[in-house]
Amino acid sequence: MDCRRSRMLIPRFLDGRLTGETSAEFREHLASCLVCRGSLRNRRLLREAVAGSLEESPRAPESLRTAIRLCLDCMDNPGRVACPRLRFRPRVVEPLSGE
Repeated sequence: MDCRRSRMLIPRFLDGRLTGETSAEFREHLASCLVCRGSLRNRRLLREAVAGSLEESPRAPESLRTAIRLCLDCMDNPGRVACPRLRFRPRVVEPLSGE
C-alpha cells in the first residue's frame, strides 16, 4: 500500500469501517510509515477537537454547527466533486497528494 491510498483510508479506519485484507494492509503500512502514522494521529486529534467544540458550544448558531459538520464530511471524503455548502458555486475538493 502506498501513502496516497493509506491517507484516503484514514477516515474509514477511524470510523472502524476497514475490514479484512484492506485493514491488514493499512496497519502494515502504518507500522512502516512515520508520515502516515502522523497523518492518522493528526486527523484523530482534529476530529476530537472539532467534535468536542461542537458539543461544548450549544450556543453556536445551528447553521455554523451544520457547516462545520459538512466540512468534516468533505475532509473525510476526499475526491468529492462538489462541496454541498456551495450549492450555486460548486468547487472541486482534491484528495491529499501522495508521496
